[in-house]
Amino acid sequence: MKNDTHSLIESGRYRLLQAVNLALIVLVVTLGSIRYILTNFEALPVPAIMVAVGCALNAMYVHRNGRLSFGAWLVIVLLLFGLAFGGFITYGFGGPVVLMAPLIPLLALLLIGLRSGLLAFLGTGAVLWGIFYLQVQGVIPSNPYDANKVALARFLVLLAICAISTWMVWRFASITTMLVQKIERLSKTDYLTETLNRRGIELMLSREVARAHRTNSWLSVLLIDVDHFKYYNDINGHQAGDKCLVGIVDVIRSCINRKTDTVGRFGGEEFVVILPDTDSSGAAIVAERIREKMHDRRICYDPDKPQQVTLTLGGVSRRGSSVKDSDHLIYLADRALYQGKREGRDRLVFGPEGEGDEATMAQSH
Repeated sequence: MKNDTHSLIESGRYRLLQAVNLALIVLVVTLGSIRYILTNFEALPVPAIMVAVGCALNAMYVHRNGRLSFGAWLVIVLLLFGLAFGGFITYGFGGPVVLMAPLIPLLALLLIGLRSGLLAFLGTGAVLWGIFYLQVQGVIPSNPYDANKVALARFLVLLAICAISTWMVWRFASITTMLVQKIERLSKTDYLTETLNRRGIELMLSREVARAHRTNSWLSVLLIDVDHFKYYNDINGHQAGDKCLVGIVDVIRSCINRKTDTVGRFGGEEFVVILPDTDSSGAAIVAERIREKMHDRRICYDPDKPQQVTLTLGGVSRRGSSVKDSDHLIYLADRALYQGKREGRDRLVFGPEGEGDEATMAQSH
């Protein structure tokens, strides 16, 4: 689970970093070209070219090596270089390049983290202070170009900053939402069998109980236990035991045909099947199908002996009006399951349908 979550987060960071590389290439090339045109092709936009080439090389590096933190820091360093060099040759605070400064700490926050965002902010502040000092000292001259052209250039840069900032935050939010949804799914999924885990089962059963209450419809629950599973593990090893559990899930899935039916691993070698809109006769048919198909699977406890792995099933069916809550349904199914174990295993035992929980249980084997 931890590794899966880490992989999802790294995948999201990779996609965001590559999107930023592409966006910066388009941005600096476009703005550099506009400046080149506005200056009557007199000043080649060297900083823009260098930043664009650097971002392109960075995108290839990240794609090949996958070192996301290094790639993200390289983007920040390229932008700091572009701010310093571009600000110096475009007349400091009289030009458009310094307006892009807020993007640098914002990108560091989104791509790397809080501490990196602070460092990027300090670096950006230092570069801006340097440009300001040089301009005050007269090292950076005033902008000689027509005021209208300067205003147009600053307008275009501000428009681009608004666009790319909005896009980056939207992209970050989209990737974050996707990751949260995937992590939420992982938190409800059993890593081995890829069915619902106990948390997922409890959430699903609670929803089905609430629906049964509203509509007074039937709801059935099957609790399935693998007979003598510890014995199987002791003889064949835990890896073979894992394969056995996966095979049992395949058997269960092959016996439930509706999209509304749900299977999950309740813990260890116990599984739960939730059957909405299903009474006891329908649930018994499904349960017997599972038990018989397990026989057909012919998984043996010992390769040298013919005894096959079997299942004991406990079931309960109730109308919505007689369902107390999801825990009570599991309790009744569990009682039925353990009665089946006491009576010899490899059988189905059904709990009572009515209000009296002490009613005689139906059996099938």
